[in-house]
Amino acid sequence: EYMGEGSGKKREVMLWLVVVSSLCFPGSKHTHSMPQHHIGNHNGINLEELVHQLEHDIQLEEEFTWEEPTDMLKTGPISIPDSDSIGTLAYRIEGRPVGGTVPVLLIGGILEWSYRWDFLAPFLVANGYQVIRFDHFNRGFSDDVLGNFDDAFYVNEINGLLSHIKKRHTDIDLSSINIIAHSMGGAITVTYLSDPSAVAVNKVVLMSPAGFFEAGNMVAVLKKLHEHQVDFISKLFLRATQSFVYKEDFKDTKCAAYQYCVDRQRAMLAHRERAYDSFISTVANFRQLFAAGPEADAMAARIPSSRILALLGSEDKTVDTAQTEPGLKAHFPGIEVKLIPNSRHCFFLEFQDLSHGYILEFLRR
Repeated sequence: EYMGEGSGKKREVMLWLVVVSSLCFPGSKHTHSMPQHHIGNHNGINLEELVHQLEHDIQLEEEFTWEEPTDMLKTGPISIPDSDSIGTLAYRIEGRPVGGTVPVLLIGGILEWSYRWDFLAPFLVANGYQVIRFDHFNRGFSDDVLGNFDDAFYVNEINGLLSHIKKRHTDIDLSSINIIAHSMGGAITVTYLSDPSAVAVNKVVLMSPAGFFEAGNMVAVLKKLHEHQVDFISKLFLRATQSFVYKEDFKDTKCAAYQYCVDRQRAMLAHRERAYDSFISTVANFRQLFAAGPEADAMAARIPSSRILALLGSEDKTVDTAQTEPGLKAHFPGIEVKLIPNSRHCFFLEFQDLSHGYILEFLRR
C-alpha cells in the first residue's frame, strides 16, 4: 500500500523477502535440498499458497491451447557445446522473397518463444520478405537440453539452425540475411555476428537490445542463487512474477497485444519447466547479456553502422533506454536510433504501425 501498487505488489515484495532470506539465512536444511518439483514451506511462509495468489493476479480472458503449430518444422539433431545433450530446434519459414529481398531472421528474448512475432512476421511477408523464426532451446516447441546457456551456446544455436536450413531448404538463399532481434535476441545477435562462423548480414534491427545497460539487483540475486545451487527459489520467483514483468513491459495493459502475450507466455511456462532452467543459466553464464564489449566492437568492424537500426521504447525500464541508447552509440558510431514515444519494452507489439513502419522503411533503403 505504501508503494501504491496494492496487494499484488505487497505479495511481490514478500516473495523478494523469501528470496533474500534464503541467501542471508542459509542454515535451514531445506535451503539446498528441497526438491525442485515441490515448493512447500520456507522460513515459515507457505510458498505454494503465495505462488497460487501471484499466478492468479491476471485473469485470462481467453483459453490458449498449448499445441504445436501445424506449420512448425524441426531441425536435425544439434549438439550442445560442453555437454552430451543433443536437441532439435522448432522453426517456421514464411513467405517468399519478392523483388530480390533478403530473408529476415527473427531472434527473440530470454523467455520468449516465436509467438512474439505473430504480428511482425505476417507484415514482413505481406511486403515481400521471407521470414525465419524459431524457438530457443527449452522454450516454445524446441527440445529441452542441458548445458551452460552462455555465449558459445547461443552462437551454436544460430549456426545449427541456419546450417540445417541451408541443407534442407536449398531454394532459400542464405548468402546474406537480415536480422531483427528483441531484448536478449539483441545480445545474441551481437555475439553471433562477432563470431567468424556467422553468415553475411545485410541489415540489423535491434529492438530494446540487452547488453548495453547495467544489470540490476534482480540479476545479482539470481546469479547468487544459482551460485549457491538454490535454483528452486529462482524458479519460484520467475513463476510468481510473470504478471508483474508483463505489466512493466506494456504501457497499456488493456490493449489486445498484452492479453495475447500473457495467454501464450503463461501457457508455455505451464508446459515447459526447463524454460526456468534456461533463464537462470542464461543470466548466470551469458556474458554478453549485460556486458557489451569486444563482441560489439567486432560486430561494428564487420557491419557499417549505417546498416544497423535501433528501436527503443522511450520509457523502457526492462532494458533501460537511458543507458542503452548511449551504449549503442558508443559501440556503433553513426547508428540510427528511433525512440517510440510513450512506450516500454514491448513497443513493437503495442505500437505496431509505428515500429513496423520504421522497420520496413529501413529494410527497403
